[in-house]
Amino acid sequence: MLKQEPSVIDNKMLEAANLLGLKPEEALEAVKMLKATQMLKAAKVELKPKIDRVRTAQKKYAKFSQSKVDKIFHAAAIAALEQSVYLAEWAIKDTKRGVVEHKTAKNRLAAEYIYNLYKNAKTCGIVEDNKTFGISYVAEPKGLIAAVIPTTNPTSTAIFKALLALKTRNGMIFSPHPSAKESTIGAVKIVLEAAVKAGAPEEILDWIDNPSVELTQALMRCSDFILATGGNAMVDSAYTSGTPAIGVGPGNTPAIIDDSVITGLDDKAATRVIRSAVSSIIESKTFDNGMICASEQSVIALDNVYDKIKEEFIQQECHFLTPDEAKKVREFMTKDGAFLNPDVVGRSAETIAEWSGIKVKENTKILIAEVESTDFSKEPFAREKLSPVLAMYRANNFGKALDIADKMIEGGGMGHTSSIYINTSTKQAKAKMKKFVNRMKTCRILEGTPATQGAIGGLRNFLTPAFTLPGGSWGRGSGDENVGIYNLMNIKQVAKNREKIMKMYLSTDYNHRYGVQKKFKVKYRTDLIANPKFLEGAIKLIEKRNKNILTEEETVRIQEMISLAKQAIHERGNYREPGEKFLKSVNQLIDTNTNKKQDIL
Repeated sequence: MLKQEPSVIDNKMLEAANLLGLKPEEALEAVKMLKATQMLKAAKVELKPKIDRVRTAQKKYAKFSQSKVDKIFHAAAIAALEQSVYLAEWAIKDTKRGVVEHKTAKNRLAAEYIYNLYKNAKTCGIVEDNKTFGISYVAEPKGLIAAVIPTTNPTSTAIFKALLALKTRNGMIFSPHPSAKESTIGAVKIVLEAAVKAGAPEEILDWIDNPSVELTQALMRCSDFILATGGNAMVDSAYTSGTPAIGVGPGNTPAIIDDSVITGLDDKAATRVIRSAVSSIIESKTFDNGMICASEQSVIALDNVYDKIKEEFIQQECHFLTPDEAKKVREFMTKDGAFLNPDVVGRSAETIAEWSGIKVKENTKILIAEVESTDFSKEPFAREKLSPVLAMYRANNFGKALDIADKMIEGGGMGHTSSIYINTSTKQAKAKMKKFVNRMKTCRILEGTPATQGAIGGLRNFLTPAFTLPGGSWGRGSGDENVGIYNLMNIKQVAKNREKIMKMYLSTDYNHRYGVQKKFKVKYRTDLIANPKFLEGAIKLIEKRNKNILTEEETVRIQEMISLAKQAIHERGNYREPGEKFLKSVNQLIDTNTNKKQDIL
């Protein structure tokens, strides 16, 4: 009979499994599964009162008007913003990781930026109404959302998810990381208190006081939707829970620095460009001690710029590890056989160096290891490190750089983020950029941008600001864009019968593609936008519209003409200017009534 310590396996269960004739390994696996099932069942019983309370509050909140929701959303965002420094300090005290100034910035982003982005967005009732085509779009909340919060961003992610839930009339229960539960719960309490004071149901947000794997799994299985941020195991658990989910796993962002950045430049100009690229990477990698999963994990430099980049890193207070030092850091990062020693995450470069048994200069920003292997099983520097530790690879050509970057993503960052520094002013460099975009299996591809600040959006680009960055199907998930309010709503599409106008629309589309082009003797549709007779007919239709004497067919024709003008502008060809003039004329002719304007444009 297979023996196991009573503290791990219930001996009676094990005996029963053996009596069934199972092999020792099968018996042990069967008993483990049974124990896990029992623990999960117990966790569901423990959570049921909390889940019932939040569901009751959410059903009440789902009936709130847009004005009430917006008032609550504003109050909650202001409260989080006002406490951003306090929460940052609390997160540092709780986790012993990160930089207080940077955590403050993340809290501000989660509160201020998210509020400004969505303050005017419609999330209640009819959010769009197209009278011409007879379709109304009605927003409904998802219901009860399970929010899993990582230790890397314990307060900012909590603020972010709480505000999204409040704006979309959802209830939310938070499962904090055990090592950051106090600060996460503190952040949720601040948001909840302000929301309730502004009129929200008292139990619209809640949390697990003493989180565990079983309680988190139970929460995910009992909710209507999951927003999960964390490691691979947690994301896998979310996607196998049977509940719709958006999960965000690890990133392993590679940053290629192509030699085109200095092509044709004199030494002085080349130095400035290299300094800018290196500064950008340092800004990202040192932000909150590299804990955001989008931060660069490896730099891949082309031969012609490698030495210049290395020298610039040194000039900017980064330390290149000797072979012996690199060995010591490897051992520390994989201490006790861990894929990544948790003590590494969010620590400063100086602390990691000290704990690894090496000496570096005071104020060292990043530890950099020059490596060649991309084998994750043999080279810890090739992995995601969530700290100011970088791997640096030399590539003798752009194809080799792509191969290395591809390996980094396949090994630990599928779907997340990739980065490149390149000068696309030449055809050759443009071709390289196209290859990079086509090759990288990531949902965020950043050009000339600090990866941390670039991926979370709203700071260096116009990506949607978010602290939940899905990786699409590559990352074993369903979402690909930065998560926002639209991920937390069900949209009803109310479509009225438009059989007659639909037939006319199809006929009109056909005529525009063939009959009208033949009539006006033009080869391409966009040629029509510069044809005087065509434009004259369009203007007459718009004048008829202002008098409310248009037929349904003519209404569709206007829509087609305006669509044609927009297409001409988008293609940026010879007809961009005529297209812009046409739309300007349309604006001048259309009544000043806003709703009528929206119907046609």
